[in-house]
Amino acid sequence: MREEVKATAARRGWRWKMNRAEEAVSLQDPRLRDCMAIERTIMANERTFLSYIRSALGLFIGGASFIEFFESATMQAVGWVFMPLGIIAFILGLIRYKRIKDLIRDAEKVCHFETETFSPGNPERNVG
Repeated sequence: MREEVKATAARRGWRWKMNRAEEAVSLQDPRLRDCMAIERTIMANERTFLSYIRSALGLFIGGASFIEFFESATMQAVGWVFMPLGIIAFILGLIRYKRIKDLIRDAEKVCHFETETFSPGNPERNVG
């Protein structure tokens, strides 16, 4: 991708000048990949939690609808089963979200420490 940008800049007569940070850090750098993976994991965890909420609301509203609109005892029993299942799904989703969020926070601390010890502009500061 960088080569495509450079070629486009050259065609338009622009000068492409890389700064030290761009020269030292590339997408192949494991530290950068790890930090980007953490960000993707955070977003995946949030999407999963939203899916739990959507499922919980669907179960709860479906159960309330069965109770409200059907006269059959069987359908009302199904409604009374769906409503607690919706609440349980929400609680399980919340517990899972918080547990994974704590794990991600620990991984972020490790990633933050590694990026502090890596300085693209100052090779003497690099550790490891």
